Amino acid sequence: MHSTHLGSDLVFGIRSRKRGIRNTRNLLILRHYRRIVLWRRSGLRRVVSLRFYRTDVKVWGPKYPLQILFLLSCLHSTPEHLTRMKNKRYPWWYGLAFYAGLQIVQFALRAGTGRMAGRRYSGTRTKDRNLYKAERLPFFAPPGVAFPIAWGINSICLIAGGLHVLNLPVKTEGRLEFLRSQAAAWTLFVLFAPAYFGLRSPINAAILTFLYSAATATSLKSAWCRMHDVRATLLLGTTVAWLTLANPVGVTQALWNQDAFWGIGPLAEPPLGWVKQ
Repeated sequence: MHSTHLGSDLVFGIRSRKRGIRNTRNLLILRHYRRIVLWRRSGLRRVVSLRFYRTDVKVWGPKYPLQILFLLSCLHSTPEHLTRMKNKRYPWWYGLAFYAGLQIVQFALRAGTGRMAGRRYSGTRTKDRNLYKAERLPFFAPPGVAFPIAWGINSICLIAGGLHVLNLPVKTEGRLEFLRSQAAAWTLFVLFAPAYFGLRSPINAAILTFLYSAATATSLKSAWCRMHDVRATLLLGTTVAWLTLANPVGVTQALWNQDAFWGIGPLAEPPLGWVKQ
């Protein structure tokens, strides 16, 4: 048997000769420094796999309870205390249910804002695309058909990143900040279509796009600078790329077009040759 001390929390599962653990709900955590790591079972062999932040360490032992031998091998680490923890896992269908709920809320808000503006919402995106095409847009603005494709990809990546961070240990540095900023971003995502298309307000669209960008920047900072999580950072990449285009488009829309909700505009005239034909 051997073990490796990496200056992280050491986690082991309770196993016995008669009854093995079939799930990872109840864990004993030997806390030493600052990170909590996960225990995972490896096949049918009596192997305890200790998953650290970037390193997997396997402890091999006989058929006797491995936690006793593991404790003896870690006496030099002078643990602070033993605690119990539930290892909650969020599977992929949590993300699917979350996205379905967002669509329902967005549809209800879109219908409500349409009624406020005296228009009936048919449930299709045709009128929204026609509104987008009718406005004065910059020459670099993407076509209307690109929005559902881009946001379909962005949503898949963002939900995958959110589930990945949710499944990290609770006390991972930057995890809570990442989840809070993503919650704010998804709230703004739900509000965008009602505030822009429902109220016919490009100014609302520009404001929400800017706020969404700020929330995404906070998530990116948490993922890269605090969690040092490459996967969470990369899964934000498609959204960051889209926002680099969406922000200048939103600002020019707000300046060059009339805003029916606020009753103002256009606030500026576009430069010669900048309007998309």
